[in-house]
Amino acid sequence: CCVVMRRSFPVLFRASSLVPINTKTSTGISGLPVIPNARVILKDLYERILVKAKELPADYPYRIDLENLLSHRINIINEEEDCADIEERINVDQVENLIQQARNELNSALPEIISMELWKEPGWNEKQIPIFIREIGDGTMDLSSFPEAEKEMQKRREELEKEAENNKQKKE
Repeated sequence: CCVVMRRSFPVLFRASSLVPINTKTSTGISGLPVIPNARVILKDLYERILVKAKELPADYPYRIDLENLLSHRINIINEEEDCADIEERINVDQVENLIQQARNELNSALPEIISMELWKEPGWNEKQIPIFIREIGDGTMDLSSFPEAEKEMQKRREELEKEAENNKQKKE
């Protein structure tokens, strides 16, 4: 009398150590959807960035910092299966935002740094890069590891900012 037809559905995930556990229903950020396989994507992006970073000289500070940061994060991803645990241990942002940042790094920032070839300029490793010191959160930041010149520049910057604010208030 009746024929029962079965539909087959494609397998979306398979059992492996990289099967994501992302139980969020929302990121809480408008326009930023939850990515079910965020762990796999983030690890892949970080590994691709590390490969691309090898185009920079081994002693280039940007490469060194990038390799240290991403190696640390990849270790966390390897140790944790749950995206909530990854977010907690990385302690920066949600994995969906980390994916966006990694894509920007891989597709924009890193290629731009490589194309600039700043390491080919004479004396590139002797240039002083200005550091902006900003305290976040409660308590006082320990500045003992900063060079005296940097602390003086920061103090002067703060004085100039206060002066500019006072001048702005006087005009109003």
